[in-house]
Amino acid sequence: MIHAGLWPTVQVPREEGQGIPRFETIFFDVGDTLIYASASTPALFDRLIADLRLGIDLAAYTTAHEEVARVFSPRVYDYLGRRQEFWMDFNRRLLAKVGIDPKDHLARAINEWFQAVEPEVLHAFPESAEALEELAKDFRLGVISNATEELTDRLERLGLRRYFASITFSQEARAEKPDPAVFRLALQRAGSRPEEAVHVGNDYEADVVGARGVGMLPVLIDRSDAFPEADCLRIRTLKELIPLLQRL
Repeated sequence: MIHAGLWPTVQVPREEGQGIPRFETIFFDVGDTLIYASASTPALFDRLIADLRLGIDLAAYTTAHEEVARVFSPRVYDYLGRRQEFWMDFNRRLLAKVGIDPKDHLARAINEWFQAVEPEVLHAFPESAEALEELAKDFRLGVISNATEELTDRLERLGLRRYFASITFSQEARAEKPDPAVFRLALQRAGSRPEEAVHVGNDYEADVVGARGVGMLPVLIDRSDAFPEADCLRIRTLKELIPLLQRL
């Protein structure tokens, strides 16, 4: 149970003497805000093992992946512009963990498998493009995401890239939400002041706490209605964002 009284109250910036918010820029998280995965991670790992005939069980692969991720995730900042190299190094370490000779051709095959499967697994929510199209008429739109450089290509494939004037991801900021650094980089890139900006995301800690930390107005997208007591602005779908902003 989440107790609203434990969270900060909502502060809505307003024009002096008016009841209309002074918003110019709306930033969006990406995963589970604009797009979603139609297959779980265990299901994907299981398919990978079968397709590449790795000859190991799911539990072994999953454990190895988690162990390698703990080591390599902090290093991802140093691989900006070198994503193929990052995944080759990651996969070599993973293969060694499960007792398979970490040959380059197999490390490359794992990487290529995920690239091939991604388009069938990642999808934009049905209302994402329509909502962004409408919002782009009145606001400058941007992205703030805990992600790597693949993000821009991913948004392009899903038909969403064209709506955004700026895209900021944690790998280039060398910090992850809720760290203020990634929000400040996004604001600087968009040429926006915090009090003129809204941030929409599905993760309370990363998106709501992070946005408030730099003075932006957060909106929590809670598609499953899991946090009805959240002491922040809350929507169930992106279609609700426009009328919400109009009511402020």
